[in-house]
This record gives sequence, C-alpha cells and structure tokens, in this order.
Amino acid sequence: MKKLFDYNIGKLLFAIIAMCVCSVSLVSCSDDDDNDGGGKFDPPAYEASAAKYEISDGSSPYESIEFTESGNYLVTMSGVTPAPAAAAKEATQAARGMAAMAKRPSIFANTAATQATRAYYSPILYGKYTVGADGTYILEGFGTVKVTQDGTGNSYTLEVTPDGGQTVTIEATRQNADLNSQKSNMLCRTWDMAAARLFFDYNGKRVIDVKGNSPEELLEKLRELAQKNDPDYDESDYDEIEDIMPAWPEEVVFTKTGTYVVYYTGQELAVSTWKWENEAQGYLIYSWYNNLDDPDGRVLVEFDGNNMQITESYTESYDGETETMGLTYYFTEAK
Repeated sequence: MKKLFDYNIGKLLFAIIAMCVCSVSLVSCSDDDDNDGGGKFDPPAYEASAAKYEISDGSSPYESIEFTESGNYLVTMSGVTPAPAAAAKEATQAARGMAAMAKRPSIFANTAATQATRAYYSPILYGKYTVGADGTYILEGFGTVKVTQDGTGNSYTLEVTPDGGQTVTIEATRQNADLNSQKSNMLCRTWDMAAARLFFDYNGKRVIDVKGNSPEELLEKLRELAQKNDPDYDESDYDEIEDIMPAWPEEVVFTKTGTYVVYYTGQELAVSTWKWENEAQGYLIYSWYNNLDDPDGRVLVEFDGNNMQITESYTESYDGETETMGLTYYFTEAK
C-alpha cells in the first residue's frame, strides 16, 4: 500500500497546480446530493437595468453591448472572432502529463491558446455604469448609451456617444435573459475573489488541503507542507510551480444571458459563456469558445450567506487507486 509521502510531494503539487490552471475534463470532488444553495442575497443594484444588446449591422463599430446586474458594462467592438477551434482541440487530444495539462483551460484561465485568447478579448471594453434620471446608461471611462424600444417587439435603437466623440445610432436586438431562476439570481452578480483552497484526495482520504488569501500565501503554505513532510523535498520543484500558479481573478461577473467575465490583477480581461448542467445540484458548464455543446469544463457552485465558492477538480483511477486533485475558489459579493 502506498504511504502518504512515498512520492515526491513537490512534484505532486506541481501536477495539482498544472491541473488546476488547465483542466478540461472536470468533475466535482463533492458528492451528488441535492444542494439547495443556502445563499441569502438582496437583488443586485442594477438588476432592472441589466440587458444585452446584439448588433448585426456590419458597418457598426460595436458588436454587442451588455449591462450586468451589478453595474458592470461590456462593450464588444466589431471584428472580434473566436480563437481557432484547432487550438482548443489540441489541448483535449494531447497525451496526459504535465506538458499536456499546461495547455488546458479552466473556468478562470483559458491557456489553450494564450496569444489568440489575448487578441480575442482585447477589443472588449469593461467598466462600471450608472443610470441617469432619463434612463440613459452612463459608462465610466467610455461615454453614454441611450436605449429606445422600437414598438412592442424585440427591436431597439441605441444612441452611443463615446466621451469626446460623435453619437452613433445603431439598430439592435435584446438577448433574452434565459438563465432566470432562483440559483441564477444568486449567481448572476459581481464577485470579489477572497481565497483559494488547493486539495488532493487519495482513495477518498484528504491528503493535501491548503488555503491561501493570495497566490503568494498559497505557494508559501505548500512549501511549508513539503518541507515538513517530504523526505525528498527539493526547492527547485517550486521554481516551476511558481511559474504556473493558478490564475487569480480579482473580480468575476456572471450574467443571466450566459456571459461570464474574469477580471485579473493587471487589468487583463477574459470573457466566456456558461449555462447550468444541473441547477438543482449546482453544476454548471462553461466554454471559452462559445460552444456549450462541447464545453471546456464542469464545476460545482455553492452558496453560504452572501458568499460563493466554485470547485473544479480532476479525478484519475488506475490499478485500484483513485486520486482527485482540485481547487476551490472563494468569493464575496462585490459592493
């Protein structure tokens, strides 16, 4: 029988972190008992103003404009195209091992095609908005958007006025907020990242369980764990680990139109899509390539008071042994 520290814990943690940064095939480490949520939330401040307007006019400088429930805006400029599908498939078809893991996306980090992803998301403008007395959206750092419904249908006219620029009048349609339910109402708001927990289970027993309020704190606790318990501790293992520490979001936004936004320290931005796989149990799936028929992953969402946690993990079984590696992200509602 394998003893707890018969393997090199530094290399094990390297594998765990590589998986957490990059996993595609994700399952939750929690059981499948029905989860009733447990969250207690007031409606977000701008729930009544939340909407996504899609623009089909090819001559428009804008492709879509979305206003979220918590007062964030997303302006997608025209010409944004998804990263090549081959880049995503390369990650899912690669052989197992750390090199392959390092190409896989997770819910908060799309690393399958880093350069393409950054090019893809760079034309998206993100910030805070308020609503004026006449209903005009006032976008901090951008300008204003006035929305007028054309009759009783789903057609709208947007008058977009960038700061210091000319007003552009655009025809648009409003996307339905299909993800409108009790658990969606809890999820769809803006969240601040609070902490992360890294864990490893061996044959159902929790072997590693480390929580940190920052990437630096998490790494330091992993070092301390290894130094204390691993007879083969090698400091050089941590030089590699530090380079691929899990993506650390500063702010995360979910919307009822199926958008989610990840804002990182350093003003980097990523935008993706999501939907419930099993809302009663708290499982959602996500795709970095706007293809939820072939999702990139599956995570468990849980609520406690006005806090949320998201867990994604990866399980392997071989020779009668089962190992589960994963990461839980902890969030508080942004105010």
